[in-house]
Amino acid sequence: LTVKASQSYGDITLGEDFAQMRMSITDIPVRMPKFRDLFSTIPLSTEFYKYPEQETVVRDAQNVAICSPVTSNTKETVIVRTIGTVVVKDMIDFCIDFVEDYPFMRSRIDKLINESLALRIDQQVLLGSGVAPEMFSIDSYSSEISAANPACDVSASIQAANYIDLVSAMATQIIELGQQNAYDPNVVIVNKCDWFKEVESLKDLDNNYLDTRVARDINGMPTINGMRVVWSPLVPQNELYVLDSNKGEILDRRDITIDVAFENRDNFESELATIKGRARLNLLVDVNNQNAFMKCSDVATAIAAITKP
Repeated sequence: LTVKASQSYGDITLGEDFAQMRMSITDIPVRMPKFRDLFSTIPLSTEFYKYPEQETVVRDAQNVAICSPVTSNTKETVIVRTIGTVVVKDMIDFCIDFVEDYPFMRSRIDKLINESLALRIDQQVLLGSGVAPEMFSIDSYSSEISAANPACDVSASIQAANYIDLVSAMATQIIELGQQNAYDPNVVIVNKCDWFKEVESLKDLDNNYLDTRVARDINGMPTINGMRVVWSPLVPQNELYVLDSNKGEILDRRDITIDVAFENRDNFESELATIKGRARLNLLVDVNNQNAFMKCSDVATAIAAITKP
């Protein structure tokens, strides 16, 4: 009887090299751009955009006796304002041999630079300072809520005030600032964690979920009193925005454009290529419509300010 040698796992030095491999690549989680799509777009063919608007107006109709003249001060002044675009740009150098050896990496590079630009534009639409080279933004146009705003003073007036009451109070002040005619708030921008703690998990004393003012639209997204709720990691906890998005417009001089250069600097010598993406745009809200944008930088303090003692 002869005992033969047997094959074992040790006879393959790197067994994992022969494993089945998934071909797709898992990405690190990244936020979804949301804010540019809140606004309509004006295609722009020049560096600057001019827009006229009413600067002052007096309406002075009066009651008079029959067949009597009237002394009227009715008139308006129109002003022409100007806004320019700003540039958002990114670049990546890559080795030509590398993308030839691994062709799928070219599409990965394209995807990366497109995402980078879209995320920066998204951040700028919400938080740009309005000082070049940054965009004007929802934040730069928004006024801070004041419970004592004379348009609708809600100071110490709401029994057991909560998060939804604050949102509704801000929307009401916006409507009043628009003379109950010009502004119709339709978007609430919140922090998701705040939304869960202050709204989704809100219950009455019998542990029944509230609030009837919160519903779902046809796409399943939440609404407050008909206003679409949008959340993003860009919004810190304890902050929120309420606005009429119809009063803002994106000036689009150049949508995201991708170019590749093979002779940038010493690319020819190094067998490198440079991919560049850029966009030119800005957010326009007329001076006369800026009261349609409101923010709350301290939700807890604002709720306390509107709560009836």
